[in-house]
Amino acid sequence: MKDHYSILELSPAASLDDIKRSYRRLAQRYHPDKSGSDPESLLLFAAIKEAYETLTQPERRANYLQQRWYARSQGQSMSTEATTPANLLRNLLEADRRLARIDTHRTDYYTLLNGLKQLLDEQGLELLESNTDTAINNEVVLTGLRITSRLPYPHSITWLQHLQQVPTTPELHQHILRYQQRTHRQAWWEKRVPWFVFAAATLICLLFVLLSDH
Repeated sequence: MKDHYSILELSPAASLDDIKRSYRRLAQRYHPDKSGSDPESLLLFAAIKEAYETLTQPERRANYLQQRWYARSQGQSMSTEATTPANLLRNLLEADRRLARIDTHRTDYYTLLNGLKQLLDEQGLELLESNTDTAINNEVVLTGLRITSRLPYPHSITWLQHLQQVPTTPELHQHILRYQQRTHRQAWWEKRVPWFVFAAATLICLLFVLLSDH
């Protein structure tokens, strides 16, 4: 998970004025007008802008702080890396590995899902849209589908809808849609199986009573 405070060279105790001052200083240093087309500076500027917008908007900041607390409670490391398609994929792979080890009965899936969606936020999707290495985009989708299998319904459906926005091949898009339909069907049956079992047991009992009367 990205450490927006470290990206802005601040501590978590920083005030709103501290955040604004640091943003102005760093934005001036890495602004495209000064750095030109240097790829590293452009990525740093994008990360600085994202950190500033997250920490200065009350709703986004509250959501980020909740996700930050959850990530740290799970022992996840905080990253100051600028987002690239390769880094994005690496973070998804790490999320998949962590999900494979969590206690499903003690997990806050709502917070977890918000953290996953942050990996594929607007900036991440734009990066994948402009990415020329289609293999990375395809692997992002395949990793996202593995993550889906670890999420309970309806969180899995929400994640699949988010995953549909990733630019990839038509075949993989169809695969996402089929996975979504299969998940809906599975959830439908899981909700109704207890009723079917109850109805079958009741019917057997009635048959047993009727037969015993004869």
